[in-house]
Formats: sequence, structure tokens, C-alpha cells
Amino acid sequence: MTRSVERDPVLQARDARLFYGLLESRVMTRAQAAGLYFGGSYEVAKKRLGKLACAGYVREHRPPTNPGHFFPSLLSLGRKGFDALRSTVHLAAFPKMSWEHFIDRVSLAQTTLAHEVKLIDHKVALVAAVRAEPRLRIEEFLTWPALFQFETDELEGGRRFILKPDAFVMVSDGKEAEHSFFLEYDRAKEAGRQLMKKAWGYHRFYATGGFARRSGAPKEAFKEHPFRVLYIFPSEERRNAIAERLLQIHRPDDVHTRTPSVLKNQHWLATSAAYLANPLGPIWLTLAEYWRATEGTAYDPRQHFTSGRISARDRVVATRAQLLSLF
Repeated sequence: MTRSVERDPVLQARDARLFYGLLESRVMTRAQAAGLYFGGSYEVAKKRLGKLACAGYVREHRPPTNPGHFFPSLLSLGRKGFDALRSTVHLAAFPKMSWEHFIDRVSLAQTTLAHEVKLIDHKVALVAAVRAEPRLRIEEFLTWPALFQFETDELEGGRRFILKPDAFVMVSDGKEAEHSFFLEYDRAKEAGRQLMKKAWGYHRFYATGGFARRSGAPKEAFKEHPFRVLYIFPSEERRNAIAERLLQIHRPDDVHTRTPSVLKNQHWLATSAAYLANPLGPIWLTLAEYWRATEGTAYDPRQHFTSGRISARDRVVATRAQLLSLF
């Protein structure tokens, strides 16, 4: 009997989107791929990914497990998938990218890998929530900082630095309006001072017209091109502690300057658990609302400086603050 030879699968438009997603995010799990590219169907994703893996378009492997880090089997882009992208528009912005360069990108340390996998969980949650809202559509959700990083001003000394957000998201609402967000996923490993530096950098990127210019408008039109910064924290305690720190931002050369008012409405904070459950729900605490909820209390950010765990402050915020929805 003649043994049949299995042919390569015929590539579909969905496959090209999957390949680019793996190029851009570096790694993801099967469940994440199902949520992003297969309408949430794990069985459909499993069958298609199996064929693509056998043909060399994607790779599937389980990283070594270290104490504190357990990873399921992870997908990354295979050599044939990378070559297939060459015939699409997806790599037009990266004409010099080589396979060797991509391999370097997916060689991640355990801590970085944990961050990347959790970040994609948050991407999947928002994609699923938006998919359930007919009036909304995700235009972009990027997690490769090289695609959206920007130069801005430091809080101290006015020096310039490159700010690298964790993600950039653009959502249209069916009314010819687009809403832009930068996302910061915090695992309580980044110093509050570093987050203050970033927050000021976001403010300056907006106020100096940097984002307006990136959007194709003159810098003088910056008010017509707003964006919000979404922070995701592991707990309400961490969320509130950082909200307090951000509301204490002022230029070192003028300690009497209040936190810029635009900052109070530009920066939105939520816990990871609330976000994963319902990112479009009333889960977001703005700096303006934190200010209002704590004004006149012992935890007013103009008077109070966080030191250690403060359960009483968290109860005040939980009782008095009104959480908002993104749309």
C-alpha cells in the first residue's frame, strides 16, 4: 500500500493574523490564541494549531519550570509562519527583521515570560468584552513596545527618556470616535517612583503635542487627541498606594505646584481581578475620584504619605469612591 503524504494546510486570512499576533506578542497559550483568533473556541483552535504546528508554521513548547513560575505549553511563531508573513502587509514596517532577530525576541527570562503571558490574558479579556458589544471594535491592541514607545520629559531635571508602555489599545465606538489607551500592567515589582516618572512622561507626551503629532495632527491640536493611561494592579491596596503617589507629583523646582488637572482624569486604575472579570464594567478608579474620596480624611494625598499597608485607607476608598466604566 502507498503511504499518503500529509500536505501543508492551505493558509487562511485568520492564519496570517495569528502569525502576526505571535510575532508581535512573542508567545501565547492555546487558550489565549483561541480567545483572540478562534472566537473563543478551544477545540477549533486546538485542531487548527495542531495542523500548523505539524507543518512548521507555529512552534509549541513547555518552558522549564522554576520555583514560583509554572507555564502551560506555549506557542510561538515557526520559521514557515515567519516566512509566510513576508508575503503579507504585516511585515511591511519591519523590512530588515530577520528570523535570527525574531528568535532573540522570544528568548525570554522566566520573570519576563510570566509578565508577557499575563499581559496577553488581559488582552484576551478586553477582546472578548469588546466582541460582545456590537457598537465597539478594537482597531489595535499592540504589546510590542517598539511599535508605540515614545520620547518624553523626565519629572526631574527635564531630561528626555524613552517611555515603553506595556501595550497600546485603540477602540472605535461606532460614532466615528476612536479612544486611545496606553496600558501599564503592574505586578507590584516596579517602584512607585518609577511609576511617577512614567505618569509625568505620559502627561508631557500629551501636553507637548507628541501624541497629536503621532496621530498626524499639529502639536497645537493636542487637546483634540487625548488618551488615557490604564494601570492594572494585583490588589486594591497597591492600586490605592500608587494613586496616592501619582497625586503627589509635582516639579521638584516648584513644590507648591499641584498635580496637573489633566493627570487626574488621564490616569485610570483597576485591579487585575476586576479587569479580567469585566474590563468594560465600572471597575476604574481615576486619580480625580481618589482625590475626591480621600479629601478631608487622614488619607488626603496632599497630607498623607504611604508607609506600609493601610487597610483603613483602603476601606475609605472602597466606601467613598465611585468607580467608572471606560465607555
